[in-house]
Amino acid sequence: VVLISYTALGYRMNCVRNMARTLVGIIPSIQDHLSAFSYVFTKFPDDQKQSINATALGTYNNMTEEEKDEGYGALLENIAEQTAKDVLAPDLLSDSRQELLKKLANPRNFIEDPSEVFQPFLTERS
Repeated sequence: VVLISYTALGYRMNCVRNMARTLVGIIPSIQDHLSAFSYVFTKFPDDQKQSINATALGTYNNMTEEEKDEGYGALLENIAEQTAKDVLAPDLLSDSRQELLKKLANPRNFIEDPSEVFQPFLTERS
């Protein structure tokens, strides 16, 4: 589950882009495991929720040539594809937690052996 907060989106989704780079560093074969990912958008004003897919799609479509490596592009494309079907943007204070957990807890999408998928990773800032 990847949480994406409205307050931390950044200009042109820079924070999401940085998060995508970090995830690709942690999971080198990320394109093989995208079915295990769910994206939950938090703190989005109601009038901004309908534009989440357009923002994600725009970010994917506007990648520069330097950004177009397999994993990074696949992850941004996956965010755009998932938000085209359904945007998980609950109000975490008032919406049903059980409903959100039902949507996220599909065992066929889990990574069975995380030790085979994840690798140690340090950001450049570390």
